[in-house]
Amino acid sequence: MFASFQYIPGQSFVHRLDPRTKLIAFLLVVVCTIILDDARLLLALFALSLAYYLLARLPWRTLWRAWAFVLFFAIFLVGGFSTILFGQPPAQVTTLHPLLTLPPITLPIIGTFQKVIAWETVFLGFARMLRPLAIMAMILPFSFTTSPYLYGVAFRKLGLSDGVAFALDLAMRYVPTIARDFFITVDAQRARGYELEAKAAGIINMIRRAAPLMVPVTIHAIAGGEEVVEAMELRAFGVGRRTWSEADTLHLKTADYVVLGLAVLVLLTCLGLRWFTSYGSYWFPAEWFA
Repeated sequence: MFASFQYIPGQSFVHRLDPRTKLIAFLLVVVCTIILDDARLLLALFALSLAYYLLARLPWRTLWRAWAFVLFFAIFLVGGFSTILFGQPPAQVTTLHPLLTLPPITLPIIGTFQKVIAWETVFLGFARMLRPLAIMAMILPFSFTTSPYLYGVAFRKLGLSDGVAFALDLAMRYVPTIARDFFITVDAQRARGYELEAKAAGIINMIRRAAPLMVPVTIHAIAGGEEVVEAMELRAFGVGRRTWSEADTLHLKTADYVVLGLAVLVLLTCLGLRWFTSYGSYWFPAEWFA
């Protein structure tokens, strides 16, 4: 059986919103993060997303692992490693303000490599770091305040076909299903004496030791997909119009229209600032370093 994100019942403002409202607001914020490169606007967008997340009143003990992963991904991988350490400033930047110079590193083929980190790449990395944080603050309320039984209903009520709505419903259940199967496999292998900690270094050894985990999880995922296909065929899915049992429970209320209006206003503001003003594109305060 397919799993789903852990639904946390509650009576918060976000809990009472229609799933379509939460989904549309999330998509609009994603569009805003794509069109903006200005660290100031992305910081303001993250603040709005964080305020929306706090309105959901989700327990920290349940979500701290998700935030820890995203913070590591955003700060270390996106902001620090890929941008500041190995990234380059935008093409329009002609003058660099060095922050520090890393010690030289000698590589076998490339030779001696020495990186000078400039403030321009730091501001670029900070802007890129804010993107996944803003997205995370919007998707968590949708995932943890929406009943999994309403996923497909929400997609169908948005005007999508039965097949597309059901496919998106299964796609949202795929990640937690794989995670559940992975931890079940880890526990089963540990019961058989398998040790997760490698005693010898090396990438080849790490890949070899991962086989007892990856192979059963992959095979189980394929078998689970075939079971879903067979169940759909037995129920003649796609032959006629599907009846969504929870469809009558979704109705847009005043709060939904307010949230949708604010989300559209934020998107229009970002578009206006990006294309009709000097805001929105890459920003660096050169006057701070004059």
